[in-house]
Amino acid sequence: MATLIRTQRQVNQVALAGFLLAVALAAGIVGAAIGARLSTAAGAGSQIGRQTPTADWTTYGRAWQQQYEQQHPTVQIATDPALVRSGIEWQRQYEEQHPSN
Repeated sequence: MATLIRTQRQVNQVALAGFLLAVALAAGIVGAAIGARLSTAAGAGSQIGRQTPTADWTTYGRAWQQQYEQQHPTVQIATDPALVRSGIEWQRQYEEQHPSN
């Protein structure tokens, strides 16, 4: 008797799990269909009477480059005598610590 009850309970659990899986799949399909329809309707409604603006990427790129060069100058660093001397000194110390054959 106990074996029969255990088997019947397992069959019911499998059936319930299958049913819940089927309901979840159906809800996902219905939700996707409704979402697609709503987004299409909203997209069509928002485009009525409005012109989409175009971006001038060349002007934007030039402005960005100019601002970047002002924030991160490279010409002064390469010609700075103190920085060049520091680099020469670092190289001398490195070669002293790590002599090559």
